[in-house]
Amino acid sequence: RRFNEYKLVFKDRKVLDFGCGRGTFLNKLKDNNITKDLYSLEPNEQYHKWLSENTIIFSKIDTLFDNHFDYITMFHVLEHLKDPIAILKQLKTKLNKQGQIIIEIPNHNDVLSTIYDATAYKDCVYVPWHLFYFTSNTLKLLLEKAGFEVEFIKQIQRYSLANHLHWLRLGKPNGHIVWSFLDNNILNQTYASQLAYLGVCDTLVVLISKKEKYDDKD
Repeated sequence: RRFNEYKLVFKDRKVLDFGCGRGTFLNKLKDNNITKDLYSLEPNEQYHKWLSENTIIFSKIDTLFDNHFDYITMFHVLEHLKDPIAILKQLKTKLNKQGQIIIEIPNHNDVLSTIYDATAYKDCVYVPWHLFYFTSNTLKLLLEKAGFEVEFIKQIQRYSLANHLHWLRLGKPNGHIVWSFLDNNILNQTYASQLAYLGVCDTLVVLISKKEKYDDKD
């Protein structure tokens, strides 16, 4: 999904994936020769061998190039950071003049937690390593406090109706696999569209920019 969404956006750009883990997304970009330069930042050294062979790798923010990147991606990272505002302010200095950051995080208002009130699901997602939970409104406030212009926040539904039915009936994940016979594209697209309309999808995706570009009169 991410590759299909960003492959044209990232064409011939300098892209850094922050907190990239095993580098699955980066691997897809590299195999298809999408970016001009591909960078990774991952503190966990167990992933460094592959990352160092396929990207320019960093372990800390202060070692990144200043004013350099066209795009920085943070896929399900922000909710794990002890001081997300401080990190975002640091990353801002690493973007070039027109640079942008793409963030993907869990939606605190997702349908399983709110409308369905699925206890087993909430026990699964409210975990100690998630230090923050965001709604569209609180995420926007955070990003503006960090000094960014919010271009958009949109709702994305990652998991299908079968997944949700499985949670509600059995209190377990992987319904999109176990009950995949219930799924089809039309059903899931319609379901996802309605959840987005209600603002209760499982994921938020946001695009933010440096405010300086709006202040520049050149």
